[in-house]
Amino acid sequence: MPVVHALGLNLVHFGVVVVVNLAIGMVTPPVGMGLYVACALSKRSVSTVLRPLWPQILAMAVVLGLITFVPSLVTFLPNLLKAK
Repeated sequence: MPVVHALGLNLVHFGVVVVVNLAIGMVTPPVGMGLYVACALSKRSVSTVLRPLWPQILAMAVVLGLITFVPSLVTFLPNLLKAK
């Protein structure tokens, strides 16, 4: 956190970007524990479960790009609440 603060980044924006990154990581191999748990519970292979997830993963990547490069999408509501 000191590095983030020293770089002048908004802590709320940084937190949201980190959480979205972690969500993408939870469903993509090779480290995607959420994917492996879903495969174990459904008794299906990774490729069978992953195939229909690609559009969702692509959408998550687009959202990640948007919130990374347009911080006002994330900080709009907190700034609105702080102004009151």
